[in-house]
Amino acid sequence: MSRPARTRALVVAALAPLVLVACSPAPPRPAPSAPADTPASRSQRALDDLVADPGAPGCTAAVGERGAVVWQGASGLADLESRAPLTGESPVDMGSVAKQFTATALLLLEHAGRLSLDDRLADHLGGLPDWADEVTLRQLVQHTSGVPEYILLLQERSIGLEMESTREEALESLREVEELTFEPGSGWAYSNSNYLLLGLVVEEVAGVPLGEHLQSALFGPLDLAVRPVVGSAGLHSYRRSAAGDAFELADWHWDATGAAGLQATPSTLVRWADTYRTGAPTGPWLNERRTADAAPGAPEGARYGAGVFLLPDGWLAHDGEWAGFNTVFAVTADRQRALAITCLRQDLDPWDTAQQLGADWFGAQR
Repeated sequence: MSRPARTRALVVAALAPLVLVACSPAPPRPAPSAPADTPASRSQRALDDLVADPGAPGCTAAVGERGAVVWQGASGLADLESRAPLTGESPVDMGSVAKQFTATALLLLEHAGRLSLDDRLADHLGGLPDWADEVTLRQLVQHTSGVPEYILLLQERSIGLEMESTREEALESLREVEELTFEPGSGWAYSNSNYLLLGLVVEEVAGVPLGEHLQSALFGPLDLAVRPVVGSAGLHSYRRSAAGDAFELADWHWDATGAAGLQATPSTLVRWADTYRTGAPTGPWLNERRTADAAPGAPEGARYGAGVFLLPDGWLAHDGEWAGFNTVFAVTADRQRALAITCLRQDLDPWDTAQQLGADWFGAQR
């Protein structure tokens, strides 16, 4: 829902000849009522404050409880050229928040007996250097593999985000890696390479593209409107111009399937969040596997589980910052409630707004 436009006050003056007429005084006008102070109104104001300019690329957000959307809001524009407003129904690229879907797909294949997280990467993907015989799928899931960041490897090849790039090019850059950053299992370092490789493993085992497998294994059964994308399909993302006085497109053209590459609305994300309570589609087994082996080493005392950070206070969270898109996803420690915010702008950090939404709806800040 977009912010209502302010109602313009109309003052009508009756200009009539001055006539001496006896009349009773008009009743006093009621004092204008104060704006409603509710979680919904405070959340919308927080979102408006984040975007600041309703004529700028915007953000959309949602809050959920036990799988039901209790609030959604939007502020700003979806597209600068058409001036179309952003709405709560506008699907936005979620960046690395997509990693939890790749990890869940992998766990479901393990549940079906088609692989084990203790398998070596080389068991499922050939043509990689010898280190693929040392790295396990579990280490890829937890970012403890030592596989270096393929984004940096491609940039060293002078392939920027504004250029076309395939997963095969990313895989080729990893084939040239002779030594890992550290011995597998001995450290922790966030690397998109881990989830790009996991996406390929899921495809190899399932025998279909990752997006197709996610649709049949997760999105269809859970009635979630999530769609895979390659590059900036759908809504554009924006960044500030060098002078800072205008916006320019920050679109990207890479195939980041596995590490990113999914679009959804925040309302869909908070509905998905309820699976961390229910364990759907498998039940308790899935939730145990998502966090039981969460690896230490992540910043600020967090641990990394199956595509999601497990924070010291029990919350689950992940953000996604990718070529102009910014997303925050969080689930409360009791797994009853969740929030999501996603923005179309590189210059916005939605974390403070997420904290405000947490305070408004959950009585707690994250």
